[in-house]
Amino acid sequence: HLMVKDCIFEDTDRGLRVKTRRGRGNDAVIEDITFENIKMDGVLTPFVVNSFYWCCDPDGHSEYVRSKEPLPVDERTPFIRELYFKDIEAHNCHVAATFIYGLPEAKIDKLTFENVHVDFAENPTPEYPAMMADVEPCTKKGIYINNVKELIMKNVTVEGAEGEPVEI
Repeated sequence: HLMVKDCIFEDTDRGLRVKTRRGRGNDAVIEDITFENIKMDGVLTPFVVNSFYWCCDPDGHSEYVRSKEPLPVDERTPFIRELYFKDIEAHNCHVAATFIYGLPEAKIDKLTFENVHVDFAENPTPEYPAMMADVEPCTKKGIYINNVKELIMKNVTVEGAEGEPVEI
């Protein structure tokens, strides 16, 4: 139950990032977060929601954390319930417009993007779109979304993406 509002991000690796991983369970129930009226410039990836975050914890690189196969839901399973992104501009991005990856056994319940614009830098720097295993560096990737139950997009534009503009 959090509101992030009226922020400016300049030359950061990720803009708005929500990260968790298997093993964090009941300590990682993320729900009802609103991001509103935000400006970004020179951000590598402006929107990242990553349920396979591989840093920090001793077992962060284990097969349990990195497996993309559905595993049993138990007390170690984290949940992301509802995220809302509204009135956001991200200019001169480098890597991807969005990189969203939920768990196959605990999909992200609901994502809403409203009045969002992303465009890319003329000479982007290749980098990883998120800190997770089995992801390759890239540039100018459009909208990538995996393992989400409900996705709402209203007035969302991405300019300058190369390849598939949307991968779901």
